[in-house]
Amino acid sequence: MRNGVATNSNPDLNGKQVPVFHMTATCDRTDQASQSWNGTHLSVNGGKMDGFVTSADRGGAGSMGYFDGTDLPFYYSARPTARRSSTRSCRDPRGARPRCS
Repeated sequence: MRNGVATNSNPDLNGKQVPVFHMTATCDRTDQASQSWNGTHLSVNGGKMDGFVTSADRGGAGSMGYFDGTDLPFYYSARPTARRSSTRSCRDPRGARPRCS
């Protein structure tokens, strides 16, 4: 993040960097990374977290899209008072449960 702007990117099938972009619609895209076992491991890429574009069908850039508060006002309005995730319900890519204290 630089000056409040995301600067993340992932390489495509040709090695060209694909930057993050603001999604223009809330509909699912067909060119995003798979949620399958293999797709998840390709996306994580041994911890490098740089396989989200290459693991998508045809190397699609849909995985690099994001929403902000103008797209999801209800969720962003809850931000100051609610946690967005819980370590008690998440799993890591190996399928192991994290230790919760």
